[in-house]
Amino acid sequence: MNLLVENKVLCEAYPLKQNSCNEMDAVRLQAKRIRELEAYVDAQNGGPGKGWLRIVTDPFEAREVINDGKLAVILGIEVSQPFDCRLTNGQPTCDRAQIERQLNEVYDLGVRDMELVNKFDNGLAGVAGDNGTTGVIVNNGNKAETGSYWDMETCTGPPDESDREQPTAFGHNDDGLIANGLEVFTQSGITPVYGPGPHCNRRGLSSLGDFAVNKMIDKRMIIDPDHLSVLARKQLLPILEKRKYSGVVSSHSWSTIDAFSRIYKLGGMITPYAGSSASFVEAWKKIKPMRDPRFWFGFGYGADMNGFGKQGPPRTGAPNPVTYPFKSIDPNVTVDRNRTGSRTWDINTDGVAQYGMYPDWIEDLRKIAGDEIVEDMARGSESYLQMWERTEGVPLRRCVPARSRLTRRGLEDIQIGRDVETLLRRAGQPDRRPGRAWTFCAMDAKRERTVTAVLSRAGRVTLVGSKLRRHKANMIGVGEFASRLRRKTGVKQFARKDVLVRRLRGGNRFVWGVRKGRVRWTAVASGRVAKDPRELRRALRLAGLR
Repeated sequence: MNLLVENKVLCEAYPLKQNSCNEMDAVRLQAKRIRELEAYVDAQNGGPGKGWLRIVTDPFEAREVINDGKLAVILGIEVSQPFDCRLTNGQPTCDRAQIERQLNEVYDLGVRDMELVNKFDNGLAGVAGDNGTTGVIVNNGNKAETGSYWDMETCTGPPDESDREQPTAFGHNDDGLIANGLEVFTQSGITPVYGPGPHCNRRGLSSLGDFAVNKMIDKRMIIDPDHLSVLARKQLLPILEKRKYSGVVSSHSWSTIDAFSRIYKLGGMITPYAGSSASFVEAWKKIKPMRDPRFWFGFGYGADMNGFGKQGPPRTGAPNPVTYPFKSIDPNVTVDRNRTGSRTWDINTDGVAQYGMYPDWIEDLRKIAGDEIVEDMARGSESYLQMWERTEGVPLRRCVPARSRLTRRGLEDIQIGRDVETLLRRAGQPDRRPGRAWTFCAMDAKRERTVTAVLSRAGRVTLVGSKLRRHKANMIGVGEFASRLRRKTGVKQFARKDVLVRRLRGGNRFVWGVRKGRVRWTAVASGRVAKDPRELRRALRLAGLR
């Protein structure tokens, strides 16, 4: 995920700028530049489409890129004035037509993820604010940008529901760079003295913010509630819940912990701020128990590298430091100390000093919390992709009915010849999809079993197989005598005595597996696969039917 980021106040204060400080202009320019980067990488690798970096706009395209061994990059936006929707003296500077027009524009640029607010209140929503000294400085930036300070009051909810202090469960600290910049280039002034803490912004989600959220849902975009005030987030989540929308990701710890279980219940995802490896482990420990078992669980991290967040420091003097070299998540890869020029980097003394240190940071997580956290991180990309599929309208897990029969076209919504996207949209998300064998749940006498679809290398269903008794092919199912099959006209022994095949109208074939005189499984295969003994054996082996 690459967020397109800008801060107008900091840009205007900076004396050496060369581009427009309008935040939407910056979004347009950064989108243009990353496309240029993609084209440059292509040029180094043989031409258009051949580079290792691909900007993707839907989960189906993302999987194709990933399966091709390339990096799939999703574009998002994190600015304080999306759609040029400022707040001036309490009044928005945009209307619905402007929001819809610019939303269409950024969608056409390839943007699929958005935050509604960043550092300052705007016409869509109130902001969460910052903590400590940074909060004082950014509040003055809010005054310079909107004409007023944050409208904070004492929070009425649980202690972890607050804005200005940001007392998250995992110690996400301030965005120091923006504070330093604003302190140097703006006049700080004196911020209001608020009542007893913790503090919450009284400004929530506006009617324009409600409109923008619903339009984003209509376009199947991913909504990031980070940086929203507690009130705004509490007003946003019911919109998602009413529309049963999974496309929500808390990307870098600016959502308070009260929202996490609701995000998981929607089928969304949480990726805490990377920062300190020790605090990240604490976040994982607190957040993982909130997961919803209906959805594939994986964990990610928000580096905030393209924003203002500082990266993880070294765990100086830790009793269990990273030892070099070490095995990566892929045990076939060994990682030693990173070298750039004459400099050698060590996570124990340098922390996450640059992008190349993230493998070391993951190993540091392992040193603190063991293999479980690394395994959860390894599942993060799949968790994200499944969330994105649901955002695009792919149904959650659907079990195949026990009382169903195989036809020449397949079994229920698992049909021969369907491509991946059509299969997912019709049959729902499978239980497992290792390689080219996808398993879907099915119930048989109150016992859960599976139906398997085997995909060709081109991504089309070539075989559907089942071990359920009532999933009969040609009226013959699991448990019945194979002699009934051999008496049927057109059924032939194929390659081995334990596999019987019958050709069907259109070229597809029914296939039965036989052992000790009884049928053990049923299947239907495409004509291309079934007519070749080697291809059929390979497909049956992938399906777990041999």
